[in-house]
Amino acid sequence: MNSSFKNQIFHGAGPTWANACVGENGDPKIFEYALGFASAATALLDSAIECEGTTLKVDTLVYPICFSMRHSVELFLKSFAASLATISEIRRTRLQKFNAAASHDLALIWRFVRESAQETDNRLMEPINKLERYIQDLSQIDATGQVFRYPFDINNKKHLSEVSIVNFYVLREQFEITKELLISIDSLTERLIEEYGQGTFTRSLSRHQLCHLATELPARETWTNESFRDIKKHLISQYNLSSTEFSKALHLIQTNHEMASHIGIQVPIEGLKIEKLLCFFDGWFQVHDRKNVITPPPPTIVDGLDFIEVNKRCTQRQVIARDLAKKINFVDFSAIEALFHFEEEAPFSEAFERLLKIHQRRTNRYKNHADEYQIALDKKLGSIRALERILYALDMLGQRDSIEALMDRYDLGAARDRLLERSRHFRNRT
Repeated sequence: MNSSFKNQIFHGAGPTWANACVGENGDPKIFEYALGFASAATALLDSAIECEGTTLKVDTLVYPICFSMRHSVELFLKSFAASLATISEIRRTRLQKFNAAASHDLALIWRFVRESAQETDNRLMEPINKLERYIQDLSQIDATGQVFRYPFDINNKKHLSEVSIVNFYVLREQFEITKELLISIDSLTERLIEEYGQGTFTRSLSRHQLCHLATELPARETWTNESFRDIKKHLISQYNLSSTEFSKALHLIQTNHEMASHIGIQVPIEGLKIEKLLCFFDGWFQVHDRKNVITPPPPTIVDGLDFIEVNKRCTQRQVIARDLAKKINFVDFSAIEALFHFEEEAPFSEAFERLLKIHQRRTNRYKNHADEYQIALDKKLGSIRALERILYALDMLGQRDSIEALMDRYDLGAARDRLLERSRHFRNRT
């Protein structure tokens, strides 16, 4: 806070948990404001219901509760509109213009959001359709956010004269549904921003649709057959594409790790050699017991006696790392490192390619600092989840040859489903 700012009401004090971060201290966005008003409405409803209207009178609380509900919905929709504008900017498309900041008319804001969502991505329409009746109900009672703020409108006409009674249990139930739908739409738009941010889409097709198109295509080796003409004609019609856009879609599919795997292609990972990957795991399995990979043991607490064994294993691991440093060069290891860390990134192969470039740039440092290279190898050898993490990455990137080589060499068939569970979850989601 600016030290020159003085105010007897709005300032920090003890206890520290009661100090709310505002302004630049926390940098709240419109979504946080929306969530705040929604949470306030819910908290007041719960408190009034809990005391059954004895200490908290429903006849007076109804106004701040309903105002907070309605205002939160307006803010959620404006946050949604801003997210749609971000996606439009990424896609380089033009949405209709609407000054959301200057408007408080819920019906107008909703119409803009609904039409813009339809133009942006068809995945938005299911939650939008579910939300519509709740927005209409709110808009019917309080279109511009004035009804629950003041008892009379600007023409001195009494508000809510046609309603008479508002039940808190009904309010709580219906607002909870509305709030969950709004939050789910926000989560979906955040995922869409991340997905479109990967840069893999065409004028008409999202990355998600390209993935689906890939699953409907036959194996790449059959595309020169006469039968592919009919398949191409059918898909162009199904996805409403021009021949040029269809060709662009095919190019994107063939060069994308995940999508290419659906048409029988493995897009190679730069610097990754199966023999070097196996060499690394030969060392890793000297440190980690194979039976614990097949059936992971329950977590245990290390006691004093175990530290002697731990120190012995650390020394053994360092020896193995020094040996591996002679067999695996920096470029080979950069690919292994990228595979290891891919789990921490967005589940898109484009994110892996960016990560790989980062690790490839580190090879110059390893060349000049051999001790750092050995430390990096040592850390990866010591990771209990190294195999699981790298298999996740290989599966996400469609590297079936590498996966099978690991499964066969270390006889991991019994643990296949568990080891690939997370990657299959993401792959099935597309």
